[in-house]
Amino acid sequence: MAEALVVGALPCRKLPSLGQLPSLKSLRIEGFSQLKCIGDEFYKNEDDRTLHVAPFPSLETLQFEDMRCWEVWNLLAGLEAFPQLKKLQIRECPMLKGDMVKQILMRIFSLSLDAFKVYKLSMIKFDECSNYTDMSLDGDSLSLKGCEWLEESTFMATIIHHLTCLQQIEIYGFLSALSCFYFLMMEKPYI
Repeated sequence: MAEALVVGALPCRKLPSLGQLPSLKSLRIEGFSQLKCIGDEFYKNEDDRTLHVAPFPSLETLQFEDMRCWEVWNLLAGLEAFPQLKKLQIRECPMLKGDMVKQILMRIFSLSLDAFKVYKLSMIKFDECSNYTDMSLDGDSLSLKGCEWLEESTFMATIIHHLTCLQQIEIYGFLSALSCFYFLMMEKPYI
């Protein structure tokens, strides 16, 4: 199976175990209106205490949409889940806070095999969005789109420190990022 769409039903409070599908490349999950937490069950079968394959070994696109109660996303400790992930979208998940989104993005990004090839970074902040996050890694370009959480200078500094080949930065929609990039220019004058 290369592609899957999982649509939630009202009483469903857990996601199915999908992490061990070795050829899954695209996964869209939507409408789990009662789900509050994504945990170990997402990565492996609850009856199986060991993982035979790193979770989601081939997954390139992951989308979550319309999950109104989702608050927590736990990644498995010590495992390199999502090593091939190139696109992550989170839409209409208002309870999933910016700090959680930043942690997930950083963890997935730091494990990405392609992160070290990035030459161009685009950061786009939307003023009118309340529940939108988008990370796209396309060849040598990384695009981050989102709301106020994207503007935090610590988050931007951490992202940039992982991009050892970065040559070009594009910033759209926020001014406070400029002070962060001035500081970073002192550390990485080649940008």
